[in-house]
Amino acid sequence: MNQGNFVRVAKYVPGKGLTFKTGPIDINLSGFINGFYTFNSPGGGPAIAGGVSTGSSGFDSSGVRNGLLPAGLILKLSTQQQGWDIDAVLGMYPGMNNAKNGAFNANTGGSPVGLGTPGIDFRQIYVTFGNSHVGTFKVGRDLGLFGGDAILNDATLLSVGATGSNSAPGNTSLGRIGVGYVYADWIPQITYTTPKIAGVQASVGVFQPLDEFQYAGSNADSTSYSASSTQHSSPMIQGKVTYEATFGEVKAKIWASFLIQHQQNLQYLDNGTSTPTGTHHAAMVEAGDIGAKVSYKGFEGVAYYYRGSGLGTTGLFFDGVAPMAASAILKAITCRPPIT
Repeated sequence: MNQGNFVRVAKYVPGKGLTFKTGPIDINLSGFINGFYTFNSPGGGPAIAGGVSTGSSGFDSSGVRNGLLPAGLILKLSTQQQGWDIDAVLGMYPGMNNAKNGAFNANTGGSPVGLGTPGIDFRQIYVTFGNSHVGTFKVGRDLGLFGGDAILNDATLLSVGATGSNSAPGNTSLGRIGVGYVYADWIPQITYTTPKIAGVQASVGVFQPLDEFQYAGSNADSTSYSASSTQHSSPMIQGKVTYEATFGEVKAKIWASFLIQHQQNLQYLDNGTSTPTGTHHAAMVEAGDIGAKVSYKGFEGVAYYYRGSGLGTTGLFFDGVAPMAASAILKAITCRPPIT
């Protein structure tokens, strides 16, 4: 019965899904489903990305929707070959509301119209390999290092938090994204994580660079615009260090992380028109954070602080470079005396 051509089921562990053993490979299936009724009563005025109660129309709205987490179906394959631990993860996260094409794909505000279908956020696609002596390498798409612990320790992770587009719900709500931290996002990456030594562990990686995104929209006046960019000759770099320890019944975790990306070919809109001006200029985005979590019996407390330059708000690089900064770069180059 222990031969490799038999498929066996491992002992069930609550919260860990179902694990099937077939030869040298463990196949784990896990997932979750949630749903909430939400009522949003905004105070009027312009909608604020990440605001606790949003809605530019000023009207109340009702929604039956997912919370900060969508539903999830996660497949994990694990094996050990020649002293190496190898894992592959495919994480599919569908929402219950109709999907609508837009800049944020499955996470764009939904389309509550008949005959619609929900979207799937295929946010996790990665493989890891390593061991306890060498450390672990990860290649694929997964949660970023900078700000990752902030969202994983969000008290609203299992509920709703800020509703966002409640009248046309997308895959998820916003939780506290934009109200205390910037979304870490799920980003293509190649990262390395060291072995844990005396409770200390470090990670560093190269990430797919993301565009500087002009979230304010084309209807805003020129002072509300952010510069935008789509040119990247170098990757984004992220890193993190964590320390975990137990003192009797108290568990503590401290972390710090950073992000660096060079935004190139910045462009901005002049006088509220759709004509881009000021090209071939660049800015260095730098950000860092520090956080701590303390657990005692059934109680937990989290403190978090971050600071960035060009980082943006709510999403990474959303309105991160002000038009005045881009304009100043352009004027500085325009007014430079000729070289003789």
